[in-house]
Amino acid sequence: MRSDRSETLDGALRRRAAELPGHVAFRFLPDGETEAPAWTYAQMDARARAIAARLATLQPPGRPVLLACDGGPEPLAAFFGCLYAGMIAVPLPPPRPGQPAGALAAAAADAGAQIGLTQQAVLDRTALPDQLSGTRLRWLAVDALAEADLAGAAAWQPPASAPNHPAALLYTSGSTSQPKGVVLSHQALWGPAFRLPPGLSLLGALNGIQWMPLHHVAGLNTLLLILRVGRATGIFMPAEVVLEQPLRWLRAISRYRAVLAGGPNFLYQLCVERIPPEARAGLDLRRWWFAFCAAEPIRADTLEQFAAAYAPAGFRARAFVAAYGLSEQQSVASGRAGHKLAVFSPPPRVAAFDRAALAENRVQPVPSGAPGAMRLVSNGWLDEGVTVRMVDPSTGSACPAGTVGEVWAASSHMASGYWNQPQATAETFQARLAGSGEGPYLRTGDLGFIYEGELYICGRLKEMIVRRGQNYYAQDIEAAAAGSHADLGSAAAAFALPAAAGADEQVVLYHEVRPGCAQPDVAAISAAIRRAVSRRMQLPLYAVVLVPAGSLPRTALGKVRRYQLREEFLARPGAAADAGGAADP
Repeated sequence: MRSDRSETLDGALRRRAAELPGHVAFRFLPDGETEAPAWTYAQMDARARAIAARLATLQPPGRPVLLACDGGPEPLAAFFGCLYAGMIAVPLPPPRPGQPAGALAAAAADAGAQIGLTQQAVLDRTALPDQLSGTRLRWLAVDALAEADLAGAAAWQPPASAPNHPAALLYTSGSTSQPKGVVLSHQALWGPAFRLPPGLSLLGALNGIQWMPLHHVAGLNTLLLILRVGRATGIFMPAEVVLEQPLRWLRAISRYRAVLAGGPNFLYQLCVERIPPEARAGLDLRRWWFAFCAAEPIRADTLEQFAAAYAPAGFRARAFVAAYGLSEQQSVASGRAGHKLAVFSPPPRVAAFDRAALAENRVQPVPSGAPGAMRLVSNGWLDEGVTVRMVDPSTGSACPAGTVGEVWAASSHMASGYWNQPQATAETFQARLAGSGEGPYLRTGDLGFIYEGELYICGRLKEMIVRRGQNYYAQDIEAAAAGSHADLGSAAAAFALPAAAGADEQVVLYHEVRPGCAQPDVAAISAAIRRAVSRRMQLPLYAVVLVPAGSLPRTALGKVRRYQLREEFLARPGAAADAGGAADP
């Protein structure tokens, strides 16, 4: 395949359809188990042409088009149809049954979209035209195209397009703030995120499992890997069926002998907690050589527990590839595998650092079992063509080596900015170092450091809690509470309440109870959490809120929405009364 940067994404699909028209590139498991009819490159190309021909009659190129599809081939056809029409794809999750379409309406208004692509079943289930009647959106069901539309595909001609033209508009997860539309060009999406190494053909047929939705950058990356490899086949599963029963994901990896599959830390944790040993019998994970872990903080104990639990099925710990990226920048670190086959590489590196030193922004390595040690998983070496600086967020000055700072990154596969938000774009995408003016850099909002050539992330700037001059990372507080009581699950969320002038920030901790715990002893669990956090962090908790297993709000790829929880907590009647107590799940 020639240089990715020399062509557009739609051009890559058209070329694959010409080179490998009969190759089955897309398989679909609508319920996570039953296989629907597969699509070849030629079939996907034909449907994309038909959608593009119809879109061309409705609006000129360069305009955004909303995509609100469930699983199956339609989301892919709609995405490529937009690109074939020279328009900007805006993939978003459709509302669930019985839920309002507020998020979709907000994105439609922000993007200024006038056309939405979906499926007939979604229209029937959600009444989208009625819910979004105030947005002037015209909805088309891509699976109900008329024969005239399909016939019009033959006369379709590609519009003028270039690698630097916008291809997609991805709305940020909203885990730390209100979502914003990130503008990604063809060139940015063809960046080296999740790049597979040369010599991959030695592995034979390459199957990859894709459950992450297209409205998340990791979902788009996995789709584009299919185009990169050419003779690869993607097996697509809806996210909800995977999250409902993670065993379906592992069974698909085993059934299709997948080489590539991945997800956030919490999915690997679910596979440990919710799949009993007897249900793992018969799994064959020996060909799973690229187990990506990304999109949220990666926990060393999760990787270790998963590797131990699935070693009998042939899983190798060295298959893990810890990666770091975000919607605004496709990839910053590419994992330990680098350019070599992961099967020949060591697992992600785990290093321990003094917790108190990190709170003072100093990087002090210590033995793993030392008192006060904080174990962090390396996100790997910096990717090719990426420049990273650790910067003091208050001064904009570069941090000395061996200190923690905000991660600032620059590369050619960075997004161009936020849609119609010039001030936010300037603040986030056009940062320059104080004094030298070096830049522009993307301010990631993540706190981290470089240790022995590898990138470590230790927190989020917006989730940093400062109390009496001491820094606390939200994930560190959550880790301190983990395991303090037998009825606790693995998911938690810590955040600070807005502080009055001159007052200390007050810390709230939400924590899930373990699955199946119907009547938890709220007082005992809360007391255990408070003791653990106080002993390990010397930090008092303002409130402890216990919630049922699986109920913490998350983004599509598992990031806990701390921002949403904080707003919900503040909106609770008598929120101040939670101080010193705990809420029933």
